[in-house]
Amino acid sequence: MKTTLTTKVGANGVLTVPLNEEAANKTVRVTVETMGEGDSPPPTDHDAWLRFIEKTAGSIGDPTFERQPQGKVEERDALP
Repeated sequence: MKTTLTTKVGANGVLTVPLNEEAANKTVRVTVETMGEGDSPPPTDHDAWLRFIEKTAGSIGDPTFERQPQGKVEERDALP
């Protein structure tokens, strides 16, 4: 099991890490890295995700930037 979580440490300095039952009674490794003032955590709800997309859409200012060819879609057998 590997989980990445972005959360805030409480005012009392306690960090709570919620895990699922799969991690119960197992030893885990926790790495803590503080985030800078300019860093923002990823959106955690649907509305925040939509605001993030609206904010970043069209943000590449390089006029020579273009999407590279994506290749062909693999042909698959039809489902029965």
